[in-house]
Amino acid sequence: MIKIKEKHGWIGKIRLIKKDIGTNKIITNRIIFNRLMNSALDEVIKTLYGDGETDLLLRHVAIGDDNTANLDTMTKLVNEIYRVPIISKIKTGTGIITSTAILLDTEPTDLSGIVTIKEIGFFCGSQSINWTEGSGKDTGLMISRIVLDPVESKTATEQINFVREDEFTRG
Repeated sequence: MIKIKEKHGWIGKIRLIKKDIGTNKIITNRIIFNRLMNSALDEVIKTLYGDGETDLLLRHVAIGDDNTANLDTMTKLVNEIYRVPIISKIKTGTGIITSTAILLDTEPTDLSGIVTIKEIGFFCGSQSINWTEGSGKDTGLMISRIVLDPVESKTATEQINFVREDEFTRG
């Protein structure tokens, strides 16, 4: 697996925690560094060059079933198949925020909770909307994308917690 980690600047680290809902046993607990997209970096600097209007409120985690390599110019997943809302955002230190989303055992609903995840995207902004039977697909500003290697398969008795830590560090 290739891990991309900036030494300073904006570091996005995702903890993927899969657990069995019957036993509460953790099956997978891995850390993955995401790839920040050009659109995210451009959105951050808007306040510095006078636009001032940014729309970076983190709203959704989307999953997909395509493992196409990342390009910095991507604005959506290659094949989004479901998304879940961010349910908590907490400042956990100077320049650090931790956000959490949960893919329940019954989700994706149209797949009865059984899915193989090859890509993950994080979406911001007022244009990012809930899945709602697919109407939310490809909406919002994708700030980062992860291509999973190895892929993550989920059964109907497992849930996946996506815990994202964004850290802004001094260069």
